[in-house]
Amino acid sequence: MTALTALLLADRGELDFEAPVARYWPEFAAGGKEGVTVAHLMSHSAGLCGWREPITRDDLYDWEKVTALLAAQEPYWKPGTASGGDRRPGRAHHDRVRDEQDVGHDDR
Repeated sequence: MTALTALLLADRGELDFEAPVARYWPEFAAGGKEGVTVAHLMSHSAGLCGWREPITRDDLYDWEKVTALLAAQEPYWKPGTASGGDRRPGRAHHDRVRDEQDVGHDDR
């Protein structure tokens, strides 16, 4: 749904995939991410496959907290040099978070 919405906004001229994310979200430029583009985010090549600071399941529902943490952190790799999400292929992000939080779910 996010990709479809982004494409609609781009079609209307309201979102530029080549623009830095910081144009739309100034706080995002922290942590060396000033050059990260919308295209990097959409292609999972921004180096942001999760949060460096430990988070809980409840934190995922705290929009202010998780967006502030993501805006402040440094990328895991140089944006645009690789594409990735989970460290293991085929793993959904929520499964990785659940595993890292040790809530009794293990389908590795």
